[in-house]
Amino acid sequence: KPNGRAYRDLVFGEWWTRADGVTDATGSFRTRGFLGQYEVTVQRAGAPAVARHGLTSAAGRLTVTLP
Repeated sequence: KPNGRAYRDLVFGEWWTRADGVTDATGSFRTRGFLGQYEVTVQRAGAPAVARHGLTSAAGRLTVTLP
């Protein structure tokens, strides 16, 4: 149905945050996202680290430390 398609387009398209990039000289990467739950994958030399984070208006920063 058209209303179901509109819902999917908004939630999984326009409102879905996808970002990738490379850290700067200090090891930081910044992006903007909608409030909600995130799964973040960080990779260095082929060894990925995964962190789950809830982005709220009070907690807007995530730090992932690689081994």
